[in-house]
Amino acid sequence: SHIKGTERIGYGAVFIYNGKEYTLSGTELSEEVKELRNLFPKAKFSNVTMEMLAIVLALETIASLNIAEHIQINQDYPGAVNYHNLWNYSEGSLQRAPKPWKAKEIYIKHLVDKAETAIKQIEANGGSVKFNWVKGHQKAGTEQAMMNDLADKYAKSRDTHNDFSN
Repeated sequence: SHIKGTERIGYGAVFIYNGKEYTLSGTELSEEVKELRNLFPKAKFSNVTMEMLAIVLALETIASLNIAEHIQINQDYPGAVNYHNLWNYSEGSLQRAPKPWKAKEIYIKHLVDKAETAIKQIEANGGSVKFNWVKGHQKAGTEQAMMNDLADKYAKSRDTHNDFSN
């Protein structure tokens, strides 16, 4: 998420695992964003960067738990179902392009590569991953859309937290 006309950006993710809800969120001041800025000092980060960062952090968190689960990621950014090898995990998604996209910005490619590495770890743990595009900002509708709106709320909250480890 980003607040138009400002440098304020944020990310948010919501998990449901064993019937319990967990969240990840952060802002442009979070350590993960600072790390990206150090790696790519000339990059202009935006909501696209935060969408991909949320996906990476969610996948890395799940991969680190060494659980063999099917993970479905519902999000409203079409790039996530289309970038490079992520495209292979989005069959059936409404925004899936006829062929994979190549990331134009090096920092987006970096995030896509990190997501792919985490997916490989999840698969090595015996799990699987599927990406699904959902229309954002619906305020009603499917459970997937409601969860996406909740993740957006966390992204805009200006808080940094990870309660998945609890």
